Amino acid sequence: MPNPEQIQYASRSQKAQELTNLVRDQLTKYRAGEIPRLPKRKELNEQVGYRSSVSFNRVLSRAGLLEEWRSTEEVRKIKQRKKGRTHIDASGINEGIPPILYGTGGRVAWRLPNNTPEENEQIGIHNVQGLFLRKFPEFNELFPRGEEGLIEESKREEAKKFILEKIGGLNECINIFKTSINNRKNAPYFNGSYKIVVQKSFSPWGINIAEDEFVLGRLKRSSHRDLSLSLDSETIPPSRELAWMIGVLAGGGYSNPNDKRISMDSDNEEFVRAFKSAGERLFGVNASVRTKKGEDNTKKLKGIVFQGKKITNTIGDLRGSEWPRTIVEQHKWIIENSNYLWSFIEGIFDRRGNVSMGKDSVRGVFIYSDYANVANFLAEILVRVGIRKPLIEHDKRGKQGIKGIRFENKQDLKYFADNIHSRIQGKEERLEACRQLTVGRRKRSVEVPVKTSKRITKEDAISEWIRIKTFLGHTPNSGEIERLKRDGGTKYSSSVYYRRFGEGKFSKARENIEKIVSARAFIDQVRQEALEFYNTHRRLSRKILKKLKRHNLLNAIDKYPGKIRQLKVDIGIETPDILIQQLGQRKFTNDQIEDEALKIHQREGKITKDVLERLGRQDLIWAIRKHYPGRYKGLRTKLELTKPATNQRVDKKPSGYWSIDQIEKEGREFYQQVGKLSHRSFKRNDRQDLLGAIRNHYPGGLSALKEKFGVFNEENATQETQIFP
Repeated sequence: MPNPEQIQYASRSQKAQELTNLVRDQLTKYRAGEIPRLPKRKELNEQVGYRSSVSFNRVLSRAGLLEEWRSTEEVRKIKQRKKGRTHIDASGINEGIPPILYGTGGRVAWRLPNNTPEENEQIGIHNVQGLFLRKFPEFNELFPRGEEGLIEESKREEAKKFILEKIGGLNECINIFKTSINNRKNAPYFNGSYKIVVQKSFSPWGINIAEDEFVLGRLKRSSHRDLSLSLDSETIPPSRELAWMIGVLAGGGYSNPNDKRISMDSDNEEFVRAFKSAGERLFGVNASVRTKKGEDNTKKLKGIVFQGKKITNTIGDLRGSEWPRTIVEQHKWIIENSNYLWSFIEGIFDRRGNVSMGKDSVRGVFIYSDYANVANFLAEILVRVGIRKPLIEHDKRGKQGIKGIRFENKQDLKYFADNIHSRIQGKEERLEACRQLTVGRRKRSVEVPVKTSKRITKEDAISEWIRIKTFLGHTPNSGEIERLKRDGGTKYSSSVYYRRFGEGKFSKARENIEKIVSARAFIDQVRQEALEFYNTHRRLSRKILKKLKRHNLLNAIDKYPGKIRQLKVDIGIETPDILIQQLGQRKFTNDQIEDEALKIHQREGKITKDVLERLGRQDLIWAIRKHYPGRYKGLRTKLELTKPATNQRVDKKPSGYWSIDQIEKEGREFYQQVGKLSHRSFKRNDRQDLLGAIRNHYPGGLSALKEKFGVFNEENATQETQIFP
């Protein structure tokens, strides 16, 4: 057994040999041009397991490679020093990528001191084009340029969309070009605007991008001054989303016109994101965000800030107890429209409200407020939307002895939940519990509309339901329908739906109506695709669908009410059965059927169902199928269009008649008479008895008999004269 010293010596020798082989291999590859540079000594040492360069030099000296390594390494250092100077990278010019100018430190250079402004602008344009194509090499494949450097006119619009998608905003430009190209010192010819960067750089390719085509709101987040300057004094139009944001800020945000900013903080990240998204859509600017570290040390969104005079002027002063006056004086549009008012209440509930739950049931809805005027205002707007019993709850520990607003009546709870949706998951789940409450019919506190004499059909109700769903963007609930009814937005109240479709329950009516709507959408889709198929191929049948591998359409047709036959009637390519029945009963006797069939046979050469369908004679098809004895076969026999069946076919041969010799004998006679040996030829000449004997008694069947007779090709068989001995 070797001692530890021997093992240690063997390990050092093995490392030295590995290092020698590795260096020799790297030098060989570098001389052959397979690698652009030699690796550093530290990298090679780490691969082998050495810790210092002393060991590296000693091993290479013993192997006679040290001098060669040092000379090659010195060349590499000289190249690296040259690389620090300004140089042009034209390595991608063969692939259609413009050259890129690099300066000290390997950074992109946007101008040269001795150049004219026009020359520097061309450098910048080439830099942008080259960096863009290196980042997105697929652009050249998708949108090739011609000899003059222009993209084909038919593809320019698509190329423009590609460019705007990738670098349509300031942040995207900075990420791609790794420098502040909108800095006037770096590139004065771009006037400090990333939009001019994109417009000037891609116009030589024939792509012209207008100012309003850039992505909205992608401004530099850290520059509040730029945000303020970008907003004009135009008023933001009223919307349900704006009403919800105002409700959130009134419930617990900050909006002060003197500060020119609005803000909102919350521990619920989902809620903060919803507020951020709504604000960015409405105001057209990006929000500044505040984050905090979570329990797992990840950053979580905590707060949102929007800055700008236009924003604060639109929102107004919503601090503390001042916001009811702001709503009345500045936002009358919220109070005057019940849709906006519900959205405003929804925002307050998201910020200050909650649903109190017992062990097995819902206790009530509570909206917190410390101010008496705020509580009174909340109670007033709740009564305005139809909550009949809101109560102001008192608390001596509060600022003004007020705790907030609550209501516990089941009808009020269900009505309230039916009309709002919370952005916070926990609150939405509790609202859903309120929606499931079972209550009696709610008495209407508004004037009952005058009944008309016109009877409302189910078709009318479903059409109106689809219209409301399209208007709202989601499946309506009873509260939304009632609100639209009061505002004149719909003709029917919720009772129309739950009486006709839900057996007195609106939830069941909504489920049943959605099933009907989905079924109708499916039927319309199948009809549309079937009609397109028929217009393309001039045929619609299971056979042609299978042949063309339209299994998806075939499966859909199988689920269609009445399947393919009814579908043909519905899209107008086949006559309905009832009409065929009427035509057949009214027009045809057996003699008339025979006369019509004979005329068709003389013209077409045969009388079959396929021929009649092609001629559009569904009336004659129905008459033959329903009235004529024997249908098509009987008709052809009557008109002597086929030979009548002979007794030879039905005569039963004695037991043992069909021997192999007998089959060959009769088969030979049949072939000499007819000139063919096929299933069809046997059937046409009423020799099913011989065909059955061949199938059941002749070894190998018809194929073996044909091989015995030397008949391999039916087309050439009639040309052979001496087949049999």
